[in-house]
Amino acid sequence: MNIRTVHLITISFLVLLSGCWTFDDGSKQGFTIDGVYDGGTYVKDTFCSNAELNNWLTLIPSSNSFDNDPNAGSLRMPIISSCFPGNGSTGYSRFDFVSPKPNGDWQSANGFRFAMDTNLPGVLLQPLLSIRKSDGTIVKKKSISGPEYIPLQNYYSAQWRTLSYSRDAIASGEEVMAVHIRVFIPHSALYSAGTEAIVLLDDVVPNR
Repeated sequence: MNIRTVHLITISFLVLLSGCWTFDDGSKQGFTIDGVYDGGTYVKDTFCSNAELNNWLTLIPSSNSFDNDPNAGSLRMPIISSCFPGNGSTGYSRFDFVSPKPNGDWQSANGFRFAMDTNLPGVLLQPLLSIRKSDGTIVKKKSISGPEYIPLQNYYSAQWRTLSYSRDAIASGEEVMAVHIRVFIPHSALYSAGTEAIVLLDDVVPNR
């Protein structure tokens, strides 16, 4: 094991302890897929079960931070026709990348950043935080800055795009439960997508 490899493993370990997800440890780090829905609704638009969707979620060695390092990785969601048939009425198919409950700096951070890539045109993103309020109810909060829906250009194999989410301070008694990166794919892109259509996620990190 060379010095650079040891250095990167050490950095990844420390980053994980502080509540970051860089996907450089050989695992999906607790992330799951929720979907596939008809646009912003919770009406299912898929022939795949949740278990099948999550079986398709894998790691690949492409990375926003260390693209040429064998230890680096990112999450890969393939957009296959059986799970994304594009039958809904809204014109978009939607799924969420969902994190496990964050640790570290997430309670005090005023937002987070994340990196994404795709080879599909017309993809829109909506970053959200799942917050448990003091009365026990759970709500999903939108960013307080920037557009509600962020266009993600199809840069795959060319460049990643780093995006951000901003929030108000967490009120007393509230708690961050999960990060949701909501992905909207237009049906027009699904109809022309080949077998290699994918969406990638990397470097989900709280602001400091």
